[in-house]
Amino acid sequence: MTYVHAGGTSGLFSKAAASYAKYRPEYPPELYKTILRRAKVPALEVAVDVATGSGQAAKGLTTYFSQVIAPDHDAEQLKHAPTLPNVAFQLGTAEHTGVGSNTADLVAIAAGLHWLDHDKFYPEAHRILKPGGCLAAWGYDLLTFPDNQEAQELLHKLFSVTLGPYWHPRVDHVWQHYKDIKPPPALFKTQHMQLGVTTTMTLSTLAAHLSSCHEEFRASYPLFLMLCVACE
Repeated sequence: MTYVHAGGTSGLFSKAAASYAKYRPEYPPELYKTILRRAKVPALEVAVDVATGSGQAAKGLTTYFSQVIAPDHDAEQLKHAPTLPNVAFQLGTAEHTGVGSNTADLVAIAAGLHWLDHDKFYPEAHRILKPGGCLAAWGYDLLTFPDNQEAQELLHKLFSVTLGPYWHPRVDHVWQHYKDIKPPPALFKTQHMQLGVTTTMTLSTLAAHLSSCHEEFRASYPLFLMLCVACE
């Protein structure tokens, strides 16, 4: 996610756009399959990946949808997006996408719902969705190392003690798994779920240049997901 309208943090990730594109993990196929299975979208024609950043979610959605529209407020982020035949990357905000009404089968917001103006975003998402279409918002919970307790304790200390005082207040919505910023029931029927993903990575990748250790660990990314089916 690349911007915030409130709180004076517009362009929050602009200076780190290259690192964001390089180190931001892509989302697993299990996530998209869960969305499609549980949401029962009207068709697999058009997905809109709002606040796309450098396109990690947009790329993942191309496997399942014929066309992906991927707006972002930050031109610097979009410069680092991949060139994909069925993705239209474009300037635009999540609250004012520029997408036509009743266009999208799915609106996706990956690890960014907490930055948005929710009073404007939810009506906009409802406007561009087809009847019965789905808004899917997801994010990562704290990374875990199931096979290395020492690494787990160090990471927990880093996030909660060392960095705790410096988190933006909106990150609290992430720790709440977005349950405190659900859309209006008049617009969407909402359900929450969690999904764990296991991968192998180096600590240097995890820290994005903050560590030179190359020992490998099995890392588990607990994903949380909020599915919202549009009310007609």
